[in-house]
Amino acid sequence: MSQPLKPLRILIIEDSFVSAVLYQVKIARREPDFEVHLAANMADGLREHQRFEPHIVILDLGLPDSVTDESLVQIQAFKTTSKVLAMSADDTLEQAALAAGADDFMAKIIGESATPFINRILKLAPEDYSVPEPL
Repeated sequence: MSQPLKPLRILIIEDSFVSAVLYQVKIARREPDFEVHLAANMADGLREHQRFEPHIVILDLGLPDSVTDESLVQIQAFKTTSKVLAMSADDTLEQAALAAGADDFMAKIIGESATPFINRILKLAPEDYSVPEPL
């Protein structure tokens, strides 16, 4: 008999509390078994990453304690154990984020459908985790 799969762990590093909770709710509505933790800045995000060991980090590139260039450098700190979905309201940062090692990039989605956001998360899930097919 195989052991039950552990839930997918996601860390959202986002300085806007409203945005962070909105992302968390969008994930929970589609995938209630996923474990989602929040961090409001880079320093807390790095600490939470070590403690929580998420499979996926959703990283806002415009954090108050980490300007864009610093956030891009920090992607490598998360890449040791996690996939990174970089997000920014500035969609011109996509190439820089991917070049810095992000696994994917998405322009911020406030007010948009949750489907593209959730599909990006599911695409980054480890192969040994049972996740539903993207919509």
